[in-house]
Amino acid sequence: MVGAITVGITGQATPPAGIHAAQQPPPSGLVAQSFELAAMHAETEPFTPPRPDQWTYVEVKMVRGKGAEQKGQKRNETTRSWVRADGRQSAEMIDGKLHILPETLDPPRTWVPQDYRTLAGLPTEPQALLDWLRARDSTGQDDKAQRDAASFNMINSMLRENVLPPRLKATLLRVLALIPGVTQSVGPVDFDGRPAIAVGMVQDGWRREDILLDPATHEFLGSRTVVVKDHTLYPPAGEGRQPGGRPDDLPPGARPEGTGRAVPEEVRLKEGDVEVELIRVTGKIVDAPGQTN
Repeated sequence: MVGAITVGITGQATPPAGIHAAQQPPPSGLVAQSFELAAMHAETEPFTPPRPDQWTYVEVKMVRGKGAEQKGQKRNETTRSWVRADGRQSAEMIDGKLHILPETLDPPRTWVPQDYRTLAGLPTEPQALLDWLRARDSTGQDDKAQRDAASFNMINSMLRENVLPPRLKATLLRVLALIPGVTQSVGPVDFDGRPAIAVGMVQDGWRREDILLDPATHEFLGSRTVVVKDHTLYPPAGEGRQPGGRPDDLPPGARPEGTGRAVPEEVRLKEGDVEVELIRVTGKIVDAPGQTN
């Protein structure tokens, strides 16, 4: 006789030992319900696959927290980027000027795939896609919590930075319900001046990475990093790092763009601080880099 299935704080079913993933019952609870509604919304979004010579255009608004000035960063910034569907060329708007990178023979290998050809070929069954994500992470294979956090962050980035086929987008959202440790905010939170459902997980013991959904439609809106425990960010050794300081462990959006460096001086973060918000403004298929419609 199969043992009883317990339910954790996320409301997701936890199978007893010995049950294979394929035999597990579908996830249940508030988190699973939210992601299922988000997946159903994604499946209804109009979409026409791009031709190989077309480009995906994504615009993301970044709003940094109170410590931005200490890190030498702007509080508000918008990124506009283009990737050709075959993945062999990309472009970005920098200081109002379009910069087009040289064409390559093959799509560059990145942690998060950006070319449509690779994205369109990913598994569209949730457990198979989760297995693919976990296998792609090379930093925490022996640390289950770290591996799950990496999978969560990869999905977050894929949803925010790409124009995805509806079926893949829906599968990514359903995969999130399979990741242990994901919880949902009790009520709506403020996200760029509008209410949103926050569903996320605590990482590194001091920050929570959230995915934000529209309360009415469950459309993906973007992501944010929230401080859940007082924490100090230190510069690396040789750049003013204090004795006993922690290694560089900055959340997304915390590095000064283009420098590859950490904070120039230590920054004290307080519980409840919103470290960064990444609002997805738009994502669409266009005919050339520089086009936004």
